[in-house]
Amino acid sequence: MWIENALEPQGNCVEGTGTRPERLQKLIGQEDWTHFSNDHQKQLSDVVLSHEEYFMLNNKEIGTISGEPAHIAVSDPNPCKSPIYPYPEHAKMIVSQMLVDMEERGVIEPSNTAWLSPIVLVNKPDGSKRMCLDFRRVNEHLSANISVTLS
Repeated sequence: MWIENALEPQGNCVEGTGTRPERLQKLIGQEDWTHFSNDHQKQLSDVVLSHEEYFMLNNKEIGTISGEPAHIAVSDPNPCKSPIYPYPEHAKMIVSQMLVDMEERGVIEPSNTAWLSPIVLVNKPDGSKRMCLDFRRVNEHLSANISVTLS
């Protein structure tokens, strides 16, 4: 079983030399946009290039969110600990490698929380796997009135 790290760019990657916009332009040239009109291809290319900071060109470019940590209001403060779903040994090893990789890249960090949500492997259309967390039990503890302020 192959489990693909969903945090890595899907499809083509552009490594090597050149400025970031040059590498992004090269990646755009590799994509098949023939189902768009020439005018729409140009518009899409312009949008991608004008927002180049939002596109990963390799798996080392993933960013993190800075600022204040999120505070989540819960109606029931007693932590829930969902059972861990069973997986074959080889799948556990691959998930472990994915977790180590994400920790080394600063995407995740160790936690000592009493709240526990199980890992779920989800099939992607191409047959690879995406690692997710099943937060259904946690969601049952959330307060109904949650507001998010975007800056």
